[in-house]
Amino acid sequence: MAINVDGYSIHLDQLLGKGRFSRVYAATSPDGQPKAAKIFRSAWVEDAQEEIENLTHIKTNLDSPYVITYDTVLQCDRFKSPIIIMPRLGPSILNLLRWRYDFRDMGHSEPTMGLPRWLVATMMRDSLRGLAALHSIGLIHSDIKPENILLAQPLTCAADLVATPTAHFVVVDVGSAMHTVDAQGNQHGTSGYRAPELVTHQPGFDEAIDVASLGAIAFEMRTRDALYDLDIDDDADDSAQSDSDSDSSDSDSDDSLRDVQEDMLAARLMQELWGRFPQSMVRRSINSAMIFNSRGGILYAPPPRKDAVILERLMGSEYQMPLEEAQLFADFLHSLCALSPKKRLSASVALDHAWLDAPPISPP
Repeated sequence: MAINVDGYSIHLDQLLGKGRFSRVYAATSPDGQPKAAKIFRSAWVEDAQEEIENLTHIKTNLDSPYVITYDTVLQCDRFKSPIIIMPRLGPSILNLLRWRYDFRDMGHSEPTMGLPRWLVATMMRDSLRGLAALHSIGLIHSDIKPENILLAQPLTCAADLVATPTAHFVVVDVGSAMHTVDAQGNQHGTSGYRAPELVTHQPGFDEAIDVASLGAIAFEMRTRDALYDLDIDDDADDSAQSDSDSDSSDSDSDDSLRDVQEDMLAARLMQELWGRFPQSMVRRSINSAMIFNSRGGILYAPPPRKDAVILERLMGSEYQMPLEEAQLFADFLHSLCALSPKKRLSASVALDHAWLDAPPISPP
């Protein structure tokens, strides 16, 4: 079923994606070009306005193929929310991870790993370019996750991707983006990809949180496993899609408790991987007594090791990554995921890291 709004056909029977706040449908422009139409749920109209403001700021100040833009905004009596018309892109990198078996069958990836190095390196380069562009105009994305990095081309299988050397990736969903001067609070991002300064409740943050999130994604794409496995229960996902304008207090309380539990687990996993948190972060945490013990370690966690263990993990029996790549990849991950945001590379500087020098396509 399609509706016509100012010459644009919006195909409500062709759902491209959905989240807690919105749904994205296939659309067609007046001149027949494929587009995407983002429609927010009625309870989140204010969020739609914030996203439009961010998109307008991007469109006015950037010209980057690695960051989402928009064509126009439509109004329709059928929906309380404005309709954002955007380019129609391809699948998210989360969906691409499901193609890993096809890449293995074609000889592009190792049986013990996730996606091939050349592909993950392309994802990371393009995402870093997108983040560097956003950061250059004073925006922090604040919710970098696999669902928010999309293939620019609407390809449908691994073979098509291998045959498209010009394929690139785009950072999308800037509804949660904020100006650097407005960065405060710790309720940002998605569990499993939140930066150390967020999970330890630091009083402020900057664009380094985006870089830390991307580091977690790099590990997941290359190994097919989460860097910080929080064992998140998604049973309530369907109920979260409800278009209801009201939330129960019991649900809010459960969500808050789960958020605290996930932050504690994430902080423990970060300490296990990267070592002891800097004392400055221990002192500055607004909930230090709930997170850290008297020795500066994470509560109820084994004492931190002096050195990061990521190299051992990559070379272990689970992944069996060759020494040369493991050393480079471990250093790349540490440069993005360092516990102290001051020790992380910026998005623009990280583009020069040697691990990204994989050839565009490794021949099978």
